[in-house]
Amino acid sequence: KPAKMHSVPNGFDNYYKTFASYLPALLPPPHRCTPRKRPGVCHRLDFRVSGPMLVATSEEAVRALSDSFARHEVRKEYRAIVCGAVGAEGDSFVVDQPLDGLPSETGVEVLRVVPCRRHGALSELALRPRQGRFRQLRRHCAEVLGAPIMNEESSIWESAA
Repeated sequence: KPAKMHSVPNGFDNYYKTFASYLPALLPPPHRCTPRKRPGVCHRLDFRVSGPMLVATSEEAVRALSDSFARHEVRKEYRAIVCGAVGAEGDSFVVDQPLDGLPSETGVEVLRVVPCRRHGALSELALRPRQGRFRQLRRHCAEVLGAPIMNEESSIWESAA
């Protein structure tokens, strides 16, 4: 999915085309199994995020993928550049901080740290969320690590620890 595109209709901005709305033109029905009326997006990516998406064209695939997400068998990894040094290159740790009263855990690996005149340092991180809470990665970086993701919304910057 490209950045600046909704994964699915969100109720507020149905005017804009969504990733899901393009799928019927791109994916044929399955040769086996029970075809869906239209291909289904199995998870979401935020509007500002680009990356691969899992899509199902059969009812059986939707059930299998949904079950895999529910059992935390799907491993997700995101890359982010954050303002500040949150550790040395090669460091790995887990942020275990509830968000909105719900358990939220994110694995963090520091891939690279470079000097920056404006922020002191920039860090490239591999982020591996165990859950998919609303703005989990953005909030864990800003609110817990004190290192907001580059080019983030001002409200996230203001919440930086």
